[in-house]
Amino acid sequence: MLAQHSVVDAVTAASAHTDLAGTPHSAPLGRIFLREHLRGHVPPEVLQDAELLTTELISNVVMHARTSIHLGVTWDAHNVLVTVQDHDPAGPADRHQIGLEHLEESGRGMLLIASLADDFGWARLPDDVGKVMWFAMAIPPGIPNQAQVRQAVR
Repeated sequence: MLAQHSVVDAVTAASAHTDLAGTPHSAPLGRIFLREHLRGHVPPEVLQDAELLTTELISNVVMHARTSIHLGVTWDAHNVLVTVQDHDPAGPADRHQIGLEHLEESGRGMLLIASLADDFGWARLPDDVGKVMWFAMAIPPGIPNQAQVRQAVR
């Protein structure tokens, strides 16, 4: 994923991954996981949006793919990349062709991701054993994160 999109600097990036069951409990657990790894590394507003978008991707797996979930987060000083992998070979439905009048109960999540993420997409996994959905968010320049402040104090 990182090589395909070059969203983060592979040399300086930090990364964390976890596996989640495909149940409704996965969304809050995914938010906690993300918060624990990104807190102090990204501004609060970026973290809040990343948590929201992660919840949307995990919810899509729970509702549509109904498989276990592999959640990953990678970040550097400039960007955050979140990946949500499932084991359903079917690709996401193209909800933009459905029309807004049919988005009353579902489908708004991808519109939300499109509006808040700087980039997003999906790819099939090798041998069609599933897919990975991802989004990337830029970290605004000039906002020192807590890790940078701690290093400057030393």
